[in-house]
Amino acid sequence: MASQHIDIQYTNANPHSLVSVQHYNFAPRIGISYQLSPKTVVRSGYGLFYGSIEAPGGAELETNYPFAYQVVLYNNYLGNGGPCFPSYEGGYSNAASQCPSTGTAESPQTVAALGGISTLPYPATLETGMSLYLQNGGIGSFANASTISMSDSNIKTTYTEAYNLAVERELTKNIVASVGYVGNVGKHTYASTNPLGALAVTSSNDPNKNQGTNAFPNLSFSASGDQQWIGESMYNSLQAKIQQRYSNGLDFLASYTWSHSEDDATNPGIGGGPASRNTNLIPLRDEMTNSNYDTRHRFTFNGMYDLPFGKGRRYANQGGLLDYLVGGWQVSATWTAQTGIPFTVGTGGGTFVGANGFSQLNAIRVGDPFKGGGTVPAANIDMAGQTCPASVHNRTNWYNPCAFIDPAPGGNIPVGQYLTDLASAIQYSGSKSNQIHGPGWERVNMSGFKNFNTLHGQYVQLRADAFNLFNTPSLGNPGTTNLSSTTAGRITNSQTFQNYTPDARFFQLAAKYVF
Repeated sequence: MASQHIDIQYTNANPHSLVSVQHYNFAPRIGISYQLSPKTVVRSGYGLFYGSIEAPGGAELETNYPFAYQVVLYNNYLGNGGPCFPSYEGGYSNAASQCPSTGTAESPQTVAALGGISTLPYPATLETGMSLYLQNGGIGSFANASTISMSDSNIKTTYTEAYNLAVERELTKNIVASVGYVGNVGKHTYASTNPLGALAVTSSNDPNKNQGTNAFPNLSFSASGDQQWIGESMYNSLQAKIQQRYSNGLDFLASYTWSHSEDDATNPGIGGGPASRNTNLIPLRDEMTNSNYDTRHRFTFNGMYDLPFGKGRRYANQGGLLDYLVGGWQVSATWTAQTGIPFTVGTGGGTFVGANGFSQLNAIRVGDPFKGGGTVPAANIDMAGQTCPASVHNRTNWYNPCAFIDPAPGGNIPVGQYLTDLASAIQYSGSKSNQIHGPGWERVNMSGFKNFNTLHGQYVQLRADAFNLFNTPSLGNPGTTNLSSTTAGRITNSQTFQNYTPDARFFQLAAKYVF
């Protein structure tokens, strides 16, 4: 870091931590219900909910000085032979150190620089002090480090404002239906930004690339970037359901959700978030787009039915062997169907060369990606000689690449010209991420089971379960999305479900004794 004129300083301004957080978070909640009629109720609610301070992988501040895990003393020095001393020249990861040993031999030049006195072995223990190790063999190895982690020093707690309004109606004595609006807004969500990135858009022909526009050209962030809590998210939905309470051996719940989820920042949770192009030039608010997990439509049905056979039921209710074999069986079924999640269509990666200054370039949607035919846009030089697919929404061509164009080429900018305005940044970086959605999926799971009573309320349960009963394929998002590829839009994988959840049809038989 010395080459960047950055000094490492230690501070005890806050004796307890390197960052400060909010200690008093007020989280009010309110709920209201009103009975319009004996069979109709209106409900509404609002709540403010605070969340935890999340960051990818945990507290990345521990990877900075003086807590960098790379310089713990046992790296390459503790072996079967006991403690080893690092070499004056070898640095923190001196693999040539022997154990036990006096370290790797010093060169004559080093001995001369030390006044002709060899320093080997020198102790590196907490009792005797670590100054020599830190100065030469340890932290000295990182004195010119080019990758760092950063975080806000004053963190604001992530919170969500949730609200809803619903109407519930009794249709019959056992059936209830409801419809409502459910939404929320998230504030101060995690955002990985890059203030050390380019401060201007420059020509792709610029020999200095981004070096002339970066505040510290030889410094970069680790994968977590600059950890800030400045992101936002938004969710709006229409939710409807109909439910039958247990009656005549049947109960079920059917629900439908029409929703839209948006956010503007990468986040550490499941599903991540949209990637930013350059947070120095394009504010996060201009990256607000479909969330990685945005699902517009989802329908679920689950129910259970007592088959009408056996004692106390309509058929075969006389007892005996027939009742023991066919009586008391229950079946349950679940049907889930939903639309797909979004993905990003990238630019051509062959002849097309984008401008300098961006971590990601996206294609720009100019037509209906789910309509076949058309002509290759002149702007897409990497698609020259290709044809637009006549049929889309299938495994070979999920979308039509001809509905997208590349952003402006970086060669259009004269060498030496620096563009810093938002319009130019968008012109040369393309569109927001997650422009279109991938395939949806559906599946039916079904079970049949019966309890055989034994003693004192104990019983044996036999059951059979079928997952994806109709063996419905669940297509994943396209494997290649760059416009330059002849396989852009081709689907090569199935959906990724939870662990141990097979995509293909799967049966299982089970028995358990409950006591």
